[in-house]
Amino acid sequence: MANLADVSGNLIITAETLDDCKEILELIDIITNHWYYSFSTYDEASIVEVTVGQTKDKDKVSIEIPFNALGRWSFQNNASLFGVWLTNTKEEENKDAPEAIRKLKKYSFSLRFEYDEDELGNWFIGEGITTLVHKGNTPLDEMMITEEDYHSYELTVENLVNIRGFDEDYAKSYLDEEED
Repeated sequence: MANLADVSGNLIITAETLDDCKEILELIDIITNHWYYSFSTYDEASIVEVTVGQTKDKDKVSIEIPFNALGRWSFQNNASLFGVWLTNTKEEENKDAPEAIRKLKKYSFSLRFEYDEDELGNWFIGEGITTLVHKGNTPLDEMMITEEDYHSYELTVENLVNIRGFDEDYAKSYLDEEED
């Protein structure tokens, strides 16, 4: 099996206002809509949490929304290069991408990916956090990584039960193992 990452988790977008967060989410969805390897969030109705936090400069707003991704290589690498991937989306692939990229660049925001990853081709599971910060009116491929933490584990029934919380029978069937 090829190295294919199946990822799910939460994306936390932090920006100046709630409307900015929602617009950033919409622009990311427009840009990623036609990627060969998928990245998708759920619609605005799926926002699971809205928080207002205090930074040293001013109030910020965050939204948290579930996401799924399916692609090559470790999602940790893809998440850390998310700004590059956004920037490299070409008009031939997605006619709406250039305008969405232009609009997205103007915002100052952060993206925090909290995720679980299954790499069935290489027989490991992982869990991680990657946070990127974009300064408004700068290229998206210059997003800075401000936090990155990743742990991987061998893909075994024991790890699926202890780390992912799978039922043992389900973990065995997930790995196509015979029942004891």
